[in-house]
Amino acid sequence: MYKVMDAYRFMRNLEAGHNRTLDPPPPAHTTFLNPDAKTSWKTGLYIVEDDDLSHLPDYPETLIDVGEPLATALPPASTRAHSRGRIVDPRSWRAVSFASTLEYCAGLVLASMKKITYFQEQPDALPYQWDGVDRTHRPDFKVRLNKSNRFVYIDVRPSWLLKDLRKQVALINNGVLSDTGDENIILTEHELPRGVRWNAKSMLRALRGYNRSDCDRLAERLFDLPNEIQITSLIDGLPNATAWNAVWCLFFEEILKPVSPKSMLIDAPKVRVNRGMLRELYP
Repeated sequence: MYKVMDAYRFMRNLEAGHNRTLDPPPPAHTTFLNPDAKTSWKTGLYIVEDDDLSHLPDYPETLIDVGEPLATALPPASTRAHSRGRIVDPRSWRAVSFASTLEYCAGLVLASMKKITYFQEQPDALPYQWDGVDRTHRPDFKVRLNKSNRFVYIDVRPSWLLKDLRKQVALINNGVLSDTGDENIILTEHELPRGVRWNAKSMLRALRGYNRSDCDRLAERLFDLPNEIQITSLIDGLPNATAWNAVWCLFFEEILKPVSPKSMLIDAPKVRVNRGMLRELYP
């Protein structure tokens, strides 16, 4: 299957005018990213309560542990036919718990969206009434959108398990939701296709190796390029590893947007430039 996908990408690149067999050979040495900050840990100033500072350096630092999940209900110790665990959100530097594969995918997508300034997995349960009986329902995520300051509850379910959930969400939206949020929505595998998940994971990986000078150099090129471009044209002449990492960081900054948002970027390497965001961040 990998060979089939590789042949497919090769043909797509040929249609776009790029023949990778004519590219210069890769360098013999390994290219390493040069991130602005630590990639695997964070440090902060050490709070000293002792008056004797002779045994400490001028600026003592200590490691900052990854924050605990914000979930009000952690995943069960064992589940059938589900994955469970935690991922690390590089922006808030805290763990995000998940209790299914689809929740894991949704967590990646939410963490990679700049417009979401806060999100909590497994928030407090929401009350509602079903046929006159008081019940509660716990959504999978609660997010806040930065521009509108709206709070949205998200339920993540496979499409074949929506029979009762649709009615629950409708009752919650028509009930007391206005006290704690603005809307309750549902995400299925149709809103979280493989390409969206792969792109989100690539963005989070790139943010750990964020380098401001690489992003600035790539953003300067965008002013002289058309609105829709091939990534190969954008990064032509730049070191491949650092250039691709900067591309993903510009995706996070919403300066670049994929022309085919539901496809993996390596399968459809054509992007659209968000001129408004480009001028806002690089006036």
